[in-house]
Amino acid sequence: MENIYDNVMSMKKYKLAPEQMLLENNITIEVGEISKVLACFADVDLDRTVEAMNGEANILGKVILNVVYVTESGEINNQNSISPFTYKLKNEIIDPGCKFNLFASVVGTEINKNNSNQLKVITTINFDGIAIKNTDTKYLKDGGNGTYTLKVEQSVTSHERQICDKFEESLEARVKGGVKKVLMTNVELAVREYTPGLNFVLVECELYARVLYIDGGETPEMQTIAITKSIKQEIEVDGINKDSDIDLFPFIVKDGVSTELSEDGEETIITVKTPIMVCVNSYSKNNILSVQDLYSTTNIIEIQNDKTENFNNCGVEYIDGKIEGSVTLSDNNPRIDKYLCTTNVRVINSNYYVKDGMLIIEGIASANVIYLNDELGEVLSVEIEIPYILDKKVDFENDVVLEPMVCIHDVDVMVKRGREIYFDARAKACVNVTKKAMVQLVSNVNSVGELEPKDSAIEVYFAKSGERVWDIAKGLKVSSEIICNQNPDITDPLEKDQNIAIYYRKERK
Repeated sequence: MENIYDNVMSMKKYKLAPEQMLLENNITIEVGEISKVLACFADVDLDRTVEAMNGEANILGKVILNVVYVTESGEINNQNSISPFTYKLKNEIIDPGCKFNLFASVVGTEINKNNSNQLKVITTINFDGIAIKNTDTKYLKDGGNGTYTLKVEQSVTSHERQICDKFEESLEARVKGGVKKVLMTNVELAVREYTPGLNFVLVECELYARVLYIDGGETPEMQTIAITKSIKQEIEVDGINKDSDIDLFPFIVKDGVSTELSEDGEETIITVKTPIMVCVNSYSKNNILSVQDLYSTTNIIEIQNDKTENFNNCGVEYIDGKIEGSVTLSDNNPRIDKYLCTTNVRVINSNYYVKDGMLIIEGIASANVIYLNDELGEVLSVEIEIPYILDKKVDFENDVVLEPMVCIHDVDVMVKRGREIYFDARAKACVNVTKKAMVQLVSNVNSVGELEPKDSAIEVYFAKSGERVWDIAKGLKVSSEIICNQNPDITDPLEKDQNIAIYYRKERK
């Protein structure tokens, strides 16, 4: 019988190096002429169907822009714009079988006024994420005649499928005094928990909406209102059960967020309709019985060992933290005589890692603070940036792949002495964690000659305490059974130093 080989699929996760692109968009203002821009909300929607080829992947997406501005007549208004784009992600590890967990965020916005009714907005988009790839690996399942094998059971993970599903949720709030106009709506999502079931995944999330609007008072002013909602949603995923290995990535579909107003007596009902895309990856664990080591009693053999990278999910880590800090206005900025509102709040993760048992996420929170200056009699704004660190003690090593999703909510801003801006907010992070493991397999065995026959009737081996019978038998090129039968007092492994005698049967001449 010849050596028996088989194949196993093993999963690898590749952390993609961050890449950036610039996208220019011209916005034509439909109402009034621009005096100044107060805030510009910019975000990205990605098409989750990524076309992968050898060495590259085509990413389709949209940049969603919403500019809040003051007209020459002093009216506050807004203008929306959507700009589609295509980006070619290049990496030698990409092939047609790759799947992706991709993230895109706007990390910079530059606004230039072309003329009185047109803006040129240049957005810097950052791409990062994970490429998931299955590799088919050959391994030795059993040895042929004249060989003795040491086998080990190993668990190997492979990626099964990626399914994305979309549903819609509505958030409602009531405002006394009326709402004249909605200027900007931002919605964020925080994953609280996800649980696999029979052919579905139950997702529990928190939705946080911030609506910037002009109230219906005699002297209309800008206001913000925060709306929170807890949701549960089942996502259909065929072929999984409560013990399945999965990870999950939800996204707000920014292009589909809409805000509606309705009247109920003296109150205005604000309804924010929010489409949510949830992508689920499912994985399978295959237990294989493979040959870890082997030898022959008749031939000299060469063994080729392959160490194959394999990735195992460590589950998900949740972090509930705080983002706080202060910013001092420069002398070039007019002082804040009346704080009005804070809008366009967002976070950008700049770095994330595990060090000395701590999971650490570093980033920047940014927002537009809108205020009134009495001297100029104008509504002004300033963009602030607050660095943050979220951390949590964990029990896994540094060599892991992290996929964090951070949500900011409960934002509070206070101004002191007209120049000190104090920022305080809560942050929730959901981090999928994958650990790299090495699977060692015998991939090939070749015979390179015959062993010389034994020229003695007895051989004595001076064994040391702790040695395994397998290693002794491999060194002497005899079976483990012969050693144990001829040395009945032996233990495995050896408990003491002892002499092991092997008797060879010789043909009488």
